[in-house]
Amino acid sequence: MDDQPNEDNKEVINEENVDEITLPAPPVPVQDLVDISDQEEQDPDEDQGTEIVTSIAREIMEQEKIHGLQQDSSGEFEKLNFGLTEVVYEWAQGKPFAQIMELTDVQEGIIVRCIQQLNETLRDVRDAAHIIGCPILKQKMEEASNAIKRDIVFAASLYT
Repeated sequence: MDDQPNEDNKEVINEENVDEITLPAPPVPVQDLVDISDQEEQDPDEDQGTEIVTSIAREIMEQEKIHGLQQDSSGEFEKLNFGLTEVVYEWAQGKPFAQIMELTDVQEGIIVRCIQQLNETLRDVRDAAHIIGCPILKQKMEEASNAIKRDIVFAASLYT
């Protein structure tokens, strides 16, 4: 598994920001739009957020192909993985770690790492929002980060 799964998805996240996709969403579901990490479990939900992200990724791949920036697009959609979206959402809602573990068979260390990486991505988007002068997006990223940055997932001695 890649240690920095969000690196592959920078274009998608950037496009969401340019299109202001994340602005109308409340802070917690915003996480769904940036949590497209490369995880081992894959159970994609066909909800609106998933469809938006998939559509943006498809458009980016088409443009890359048109402009000769991408050699082979086969298998690219496997990198978009929404398998832990429900787990992260429930964590952001304040559910205990033991309770969110019941939602999946994914190992706890992978869940912890996914949430920590999501927090890093939220911080990166927050910083980008500050640079481009978008205070609403910056605030939403801070609120989403605060919702997931708690308890055992961010204990210094665990999985870090």
